[in-house]
Amino acid sequence: MDKNTRMTEFEVFKNSIIKNKNNFIELSNERLRDVDMGKIKDKLLNIYENLKIMSRDDSPKFVAHSKIMHFLLLNLIPPMDKGHNIYFFYGKDRITRKGKK
Repeated sequence: MDKNTRMTEFEVFKNSIIKNKNNFIELSNERLRDVDMGKIKDKLLNIYENLKIMSRDDSPKFVAHSKIMHFLLLNLIPPMDKGHNIYFFYGKDRITRKGKK
């Protein structure tokens, strides 16, 4: 990992999980295929905004947050990966997207 993608200290990470505990519990039985996203959107956004996983506030959060949320909400949140997401949404890989091919 480069210096922009370092995890925060364990205590900070742990406390951000605990802070979101109630939302994680409330969403734990939801399944992506069956859920009404309008009903759970605010809880998901609240979790996403209150997680503190990365050491720097300006670090990219999408991949790290989606992976943590996936581990705790296995049937609701798929894990995201930067390279695969670029391919899925744009039909290009990272190298092509950066103009190096």
